[in-house]
Amino acid sequence: GLAFLISELVDWAVYSFSGKPLSARIMLSSTISAPLDSAVFWAGASAVLPGVFTWSTVLSSIASKLLGAYVVSRMVRKTERRQG
Repeated sequence: GLAFLISELVDWAVYSFSGKPLSARIMLSSTISAPLDSAVFWAGASAVLPGVFTWSTVLSSIASKLLGAYVVSRMVRKTERRQG
């Protein structure tokens, strides 16, 4: 829950105050929130299941979130270009 709260607060701040196009906000938000969310989530999970927090797990979690955000931001960017 804490990881979700942190990432949602970052998302809210970026989407509310950045003033950038949606495609840029997607990447900016993910670049900030993915590392925070992943680190907090895996640290919390490690409290329940000792040993699950490894840097490779955290880094792969961050990478997969950023890859997904990149794909979505490119799709949104195409739409933004079409709409002028």
